[in-house]
Amino acid sequence: MNLSDQSIRESDPLADTEQKPQAGDRFRLSALGAARCPGLASKVGTVINRRPDSSIVTVRFDGNRNSTSLHREYIEPTEA
Repeated sequence: MNLSDQSIRESDPLADTEQKPQAGDRFRLSALGAARCPGLASKVGTVINRRPDSSIVTVRFDGNRNSTSLHREYIEPTEA
């Protein structure tokens, strides 16, 4: 692996080892998500879909009829 391959791998959000959100997972906004979307900062919801080979997840916040697409770094799992 040369240096350019390594930098691409490091910048690829899907190359990390953290658990990817799955459909049905409960979540809240992460600190980054709350900073970027302050109107949604206090809401929690459910992951509806995760696009394959993408960093985008489709979510539905509690009390909303429509779903919203967010970058997966904007959400984090809730405890219980």
